[in-house]
Amino acid sequence: MPDKVWKKQERRIAKKFGTSRTPLSGSRSLHTGSDIIHPKLYVECKYRKRISVLDEFPGVAKRAKEENKIPVMAIKSRELKDDFFLIRAKDLEEVAKELKAAMPKIHVKVGDDTNDSE
Repeated sequence: MPDKVWKKQERRIAKKFGTSRTPLSGSRSLHTGSDIIHPKLYVECKYRKRISVLDEFPGVAKRAKEENKIPVMAIKSRELKDDFFLIRAKDLEEVAKELKAAMPKIHVKVGDDTNDSE
């Protein structure tokens, strides 16, 4: 049986952070209330036609605080192609570190580092 759209979103977001989705749909799980398993981030995925993030985020932040984690909302609209993230400005650097740690190391050479004239 094919995955439901919201499960696909959870798997896609979990993969970005180098982990997996939480079994038994987040809050019913024995692992965490978050939709993905992560030691530092509490990620709640929302897939809806419309969503009021300002109404939803305080609840996510409260549940994240109970688990001593950083709250992140991953938002996907039926009408928009991309996923969006809602993160408090004070948490942006830490979330970026976690995302970077999950990404494969890519070395990009910009310009020529050797200069024979020196």
